[in-house]
Amino acid sequence: MTKRQLLLAISLFFVLSGCGNFEASKHESKTMTSIETEEREDKTMANEETIRLGEKQGEGNLLRENFTDYHRYEEELVRLSLIPAGYELQEVQTGISQNNEEVVRLRYGLIGQEIRLSGEHCSAVFRVADEQLLGFMAIRQEAVIEDVEELPTAEVTTEITETFLEKVAPGYFAKLNNLWIDRHDEPLVSDGKERLVTGTKYKCFVPEEGSYAWVVVDKNQDVMIFERGIQWVNSRTTEKWLYDDYLKDGSLDLFAVRQN
Repeated sequence: MTKRQLLLAISLFFVLSGCGNFEASKHESKTMTSIETEEREDKTMANEETIRLGEKQGEGNLLRENFTDYHRYEEELVRLSLIPAGYELQEVQTGISQNNEEVVRLRYGLIGQEIRLSGEHCSAVFRVADEQLLGFMAIRQEAVIEDVEELPTAEVTTEITETFLEKVAPGYFAKLNNLWIDRHDEPLVSDGKERLVTGTKYKCFVPEEGSYAWVVVDKNQDVMIFERGIQWVNSRTTEKWLYDDYLKDGSLDLFAVRQN
């Protein structure tokens, strides 16, 4: 090999080496970019899952700040001892109706946590005309049971129901025709796992109104659910503003277990 051929070989070696490093660098850069893109997409999907609105949340007006005009409803919930410590008002929905009457929905969540349907929360529905509480629901980890023996007895549930309803609407309990007292479950998603919050349900018919009402008491003897003025024609026809499944798709899929 001549000196000229040797120099050409050395030059070609360095050129090829440089190209190889360049290609490797480009490959590494593409890989890092792909990883970063995937991480951003994962974060975006997580955020969208948190803030995505259900179908029924899109009705009327949805507020997530500036709740000053709704303090009177909060005061009533405090008077009834319904909002547990560690919860804050996170959402108010107006311009919606229940049984053809205007209502307002309030949703409380754990302080510092984003709103997530199917998660822990407390919700209330008030009739706007007279600011009467029509319903309340508390879906909380504290109401998950390990054994049915933890549930309040029929006698305890009856006593708590009467005391609570006398505070909500004096004289209302006396109008109730109790149909049955039994276990009631509602779904909860906590830490990525599906669970059931459970209580004892006191279900009634109100002859004077031709509607149904009930109170569910949890294992801690707290009111877990209260609803009144529920219309039933073969299945439930009253809107379910307290239920996250209803907020998601607007489906009235709660069928009667007992018709009387």
